[in-house]
Amino acid sequence: MVKIFVDPGHGRSDPGAVRYGLSEKDVTLKIATRIRDILQDEYKNATVKMSRTGDQTVSLEERTDMANAWGADFYLAVHINSGTEPATRIISTIFFLIIRGQRKFSGLFIMKSLN
Repeated sequence: MVKIFVDPGHGRSDPGAVRYGLSEKDVTLKIATRIRDILQDEYKNATVKMSRTGDQTVSLEERTDMANAWGADFYLAVHINSGTEPATRIISTIFFLIIRGQRKFSGLFIMKSLN
């Protein structure tokens, strides 16, 4: 059984990117929930757990601790970027996947990899 930990970025007190009346925390939760549903419906060999299923504040350390405690094989972080300059008025969705190797998932590793 493959364990996939899905992490919708941000939450409650941290809205993330805000643009066009949308908050990253809400959009990432919808995307992550849909990913979870697809994985559970289509892949019988996959077990999926999410870092949050509502508008909760979960620190990056708490997220990675949950994934490690559960023994996740994959960590999928979902984030949205938005530009405010006229030339960069875009919204992009970022799926960041980490495959468990010799090391545990680490919030510091994830943040360095995203930057």
